[in-house]
Amino acid sequence: MKVSFLDKEFDKSIKGEIFSQLDQVFEKGKWILSENVIEFEKELATYMGVPYAIGVASGTDAITLSLLSSGITRGDKVITTSFCHNAIINGIANIGFIPILVDIEPQTFGMDPADTLLTCRRSGDVRAILIVNLY
Repeated sequence: MKVSFLDKEFDKSIKGEIFSQLDQVFEKGKWILSENVIEFEKELATYMGVPYAIGVASGTDAITLSLLSSGITRGDKVITTSFCHNAIINGIANIGFIPILVDIEPQTFGMDPADTLLTCRRSGDVRAILIVNLY
């Protein structure tokens, strides 16, 4: 299976805007809670049709905040795929949740539904399933 990581035509169409925004950030030297980040969060929330969006520093931070906002608590089990970046596992474990890994389907590299169901039954008290798209 060939997976394209970049859409070069799309990237060309927004290249100027991206570089312009980056230039502003570099000129101001303000990375956290800057006007650029606040504006991006507002625009993203509007685009997604949600009241709020939060910019974070990393995928680990994104996973951490998502799980913390889900209502599950320390010691709860979270299932995810074994074929993922370590940030996913770290995001689960860093806040006291228990990561449970399931196998993937070799054709899609996605979570194997049969293994996920079997793992849920075997592990008991699974509170969340974190689906990951590595690509």
